[in-house]
Amino acid sequence: MKKIIFLWLISLLSLHADLDAELVQEQHQQTSKAITIIFDDSGSMKDRQKMKQAKKAFYAWLKAQSDQDRFSLIHFEKGGRILVPLGKNTKDLVLKAVEKLRPRYNTPIANCIKIAAEQIAERRQQVAPYERHIVVVFTDGAETQSKLGNRAVVNAIRQVVASGNGIEVVGIGFHGEGDYMAKAATSFYTADNAEQLRDSLEKVSAEVPSDLEFDLSPKEAELMKTMDFQSAAQEAHKSLETHIQKEEALEEEDGKSGFPWVLIILVFVFFRVASLFSKKK
Repeated sequence: MKKIIFLWLISLLSLHADLDAELVQEQHQQTSKAITIIFDDSGSMKDRQKMKQAKKAFYAWLKAQSDQDRFSLIHFEKGGRILVPLGKNTKDLVLKAVEKLRPRYNTPIANCIKIAAEQIAERRQQVAPYERHIVVVFTDGAETQSKLGNRAVVNAIRQVVASGNGIEVVGIGFHGEGDYMAKAATSFYTADNAEQLRDSLEKVSAEVPSDLEFDLSPKEAELMKTMDFQSAAQEAHKSLETHIQKEEALEEEDGKSGFPWVLIILVFVFFRVASLFSKKK
């Protein structure tokens, strides 16, 4: 009889521990940190090894972040495009995506901020209303798509911050650019190299408030009862693989188109040298 009671107590304790673990996991899922990165891969990032510096800083910073946090990556292709959607298990996907970025586009910052806000609003409504959201706007230049120029960026940031959804917008200006964001962003930092950029990114992580409050509508409260925490990693992986294949195809095409020019230059140099030698004789 004592043995039966002992086994019953062990089973009860085990069940209690499992329930506690599930509650902790559910609580973390609802209050985790979600960071949307708007990454500048415009043509100006080719200059002064800026892209190389940026990749180094973002890699080091992302590696140090919790695997439990959610990440998303938006870049400048086609006026702004979500490369990795917000979701669980997306940190490594963002790391991989950043490594594959190439500086080749215009600078549609305002539209990227709009895309980020729409993604967050959809996620809050459908998946996780209590997540802490940060939008990191990293750029080395000015808005080039909107006719309003940098004013469009300032307006977009102000609209997101004032939305009442507890979204922080952190601006990071690179190599002396982007200071116009300071007028509206929750926080603004500058960086002139990889080390300074990583320091700025560390501040992004450190300054997330722990006392954010969210006003849920009756519709959002009702949706909480049927919340689905399925990972977006599969969708993000498919999107990323498509992008990587496209980038690799472009690199291969660039390599092929560059070869005849190299050959022509070599032939020209050969005949030039031969001509000089013949004149000396």
